[in-house]
Amino acid sequence: MNLNNRNSEGRRLYRASPLLSILPLLLLIAACSAEGNDVRYPGQDLRMTFLHTTDTHSKALPFTYVPTMGDEQLGIKLCEGVELLSDCRQCLTYNEGIVSCPECLSFNDNELALTERAPCKRCLEEDFNESRCRECMENVRTAESCSDYTFGGAARAAYIINTERERAVRSAYIDSGDYFQGAPIFNLFRGEAEVRVLSAMMPDAVALGNHEFDPGAKRLAELMNKWRAYPLLNANYLFEDPDAEGSLEMARAVMPVTTKNYDGIKIAYIGLGNVHSLTSLGTSGNSMRVRALDEIEVLESWVGLMRGQTDLIVVVSHLGVSSDMELAARVPGIDIIFGGHDHVVIMPPAEVINPEGKKTLVVHSGTNYKVVGKLDIVVRDGEIVAHEYSAIPVYGRTVTPADELENFGEENQAGYTPGQRLYEDEIVSNILYNYEYELQQAQDLTRVLGVASTDLPRYGEGDSALGNLVADAMRARRRVETDFSVTNSLGIRADIDAGEITLNKLYEVFPFENTVTVMQISGAEIKELFDFSAGRTAAYGCKSQIQISGARVEMDCSRRAARYVEINGLVVVQDYTLMQPHVVFSLATNDYIANGGSGFDILERNTTKVDTSISLRDVVMEYIEDNSPIEAVEDGRITLLE
Repeated sequence: MNLNNRNSEGRRLYRASPLLSILPLLLLIAACSAEGNDVRYPGQDLRMTFLHTTDTHSKALPFTYVPTMGDEQLGIKLCEGVELLSDCRQCLTYNEGIVSCPECLSFNDNELALTERAPCKRCLEEDFNESRCRECMENVRTAESCSDYTFGGAARAAYIINTERERAVRSAYIDSGDYFQGAPIFNLFRGEAEVRVLSAMMPDAVALGNHEFDPGAKRLAELMNKWRAYPLLNANYLFEDPDAEGSLEMARAVMPVTTKNYDGIKIAYIGLGNVHSLTSLGTSGNSMRVRALDEIEVLESWVGLMRGQTDLIVVVSHLGVSSDMELAARVPGIDIIFGGHDHVVIMPPAEVINPEGKKTLVVHSGTNYKVVGKLDIVVRDGEIVAHEYSAIPVYGRTVTPADELENFGEENQAGYTPGQRLYEDEIVSNILYNYEYELQQAQDLTRVLGVASTDLPRYGEGDSALGNLVADAMRARRRVETDFSVTNSLGIRADIDAGEITLNKLYEVFPFENTVTVMQISGAEIKELFDFSAGRTAAYGCKSQIQISGARVEMDCSRRAARYVEINGLVVVQDYTLMQPHVVFSLATNDYIANGGSGFDILERNTTKVDTSISLRDVVMEYIEDNSPIEAVEDGRITLLE
């Protein structure tokens, strides 16, 4: 275990902000929720294990997936034997032939023997053909040896969590929110399965994520009060409008803080939610009329209240990495932040020095149940004196306790073999059984819509292959047929790999129930639209936040403005100057940004917009069916200047 010594100076209560005047009653409620025996062990080292998930996005059922290089670094492989191809794939990615890549030529006979059932085996042999290896790796999803390998799954993650809790002296399970939206099970059952599953996993604290608001105010309140069996935390939202549907019910379900005593370690959990995303949802007709409070002021208040009563302060956050880092640096007294929203794994956890000169750990544990984060700590007199983090991968063939285990390989760093890792928790599995059955009856998710001749990534230098496909499909669809189209890049949630495109994959790409909206827009409005898009693109590291069709655009990230805009051959903006202020064009977009989502106020203000009620997912599905095989198109319609 890596030791990270901390100052053992005693905790003190510091001056809280004026916000404290509204919190005494809530503090009393939180104090009443404390569990466990009040036991003290002065001067002793006490061990504790935290299990962490976040941004599971309705991936309650295992799913097929091609791991990225980042996944592979976390131990998430494709299937046995294929992990030996990682170095070769990296060599090919960086345009270095396998002949000049020593890793791929150094496999001994024993290592090669492990690849008997692996696709692309001959890529590891001296007589390989580089073009054949590239083709094999790009289509590895269809390989027979990997056909029954799946990733994630709540029942498999629950088995890992329960196993680790049984092994630990003290343990807690934390979820940082966004367990709604991202798979067909959510679209059909609107969150019921996810809430029931998470309740069965018995978390100690759960943050309220922004996507929990997606089914609407009334539905969310119903789910929370009917099925929830866990502390739902948020301290920076106020549900204060008695006339808003679901507001009072949510106020009853959500608490700002909860405490629990783990045999001598008393912990206060404080929840925080993403203000920016909630605001976007509010402008697109899904508002619960929530008043968002400043998270730093709120956190200072609650930490000030709880420091004298507990040993550790743990923040369960859905703010994102940068905001978590800022909180850790600005608010003294926080021991750990378990965060979410950005779909990343921070390994090892970030150690941020707070205003008191002590360390705050910032932990993020990925997305989609692909890993279960495990943080082991040692506490002495209310201070963390040592910690170690690991990400336990969740992938492979599902087995049950009744199955005879095959020897799939040596134990990984967390002490699991692939077979053991993929047992399912019986309670969670039983809950999911009926939902999975009804889902299969409702729609054939394995139905093949078409074939992608090449990979269709959702990100690119400017425009992307998948972004162009989506924008082209919107603009060309009958009853739409506009001059140009614009959609937000972040609304496209997954890549499409070369090979068969199934309906299930399309649900991964478009988990949201968005529709196509059309409107008339003037040249002056177009300049404002693309200037805003340039600023938003600059804020995301100069990665384009829009995808377009029927237009050519140059966006300057340094000036946060559009340098050039051309719509159907007509130049609207030249050298940052508006050339055609009064010409009117027809625009197709999605209803989310049409109603002001992600800050697109220029579209929200437009009074000509009409929601066609045509599903964006259906538009792309029809386009794929009509134009298969699909070729990647990246024609430079978006140019970025830095």
